Amino acid sequence: MADCVRPEASSTGRRAIYARPEGGDVSVPDETATRGHDLRLSFDGDATCTVWVYLYGDAEDPAMCPTTDPDAGCPSGGYLKRDEAASGS
Repeated sequence: MADCVRPEASSTGRRAIYARPEGGDVSVPDETATRGHDLRLSFDGDATCTVWVYLYGDAEDPAMCPTTDPDAGCPSGGYLKRDEAASGS
């Protein structure tokens, strides 16, 4: 969010997971998708602000990282993982 003009106004917005439609070759943003590898967050208070998140893993061991290039994935050790204590698992 460092590049966002007004990060303080970025408390609400939308999310879209980039997913391949059935029979499609190219991933497209889908606000109803529940699976995919790229997540885009956009914010109501700042139309210029978009945050990309690379999603990795599966339901048993999910991870993610904010990234400037979702096609590049995350740097080694740059993944955010679920806190087992907080998730109740």
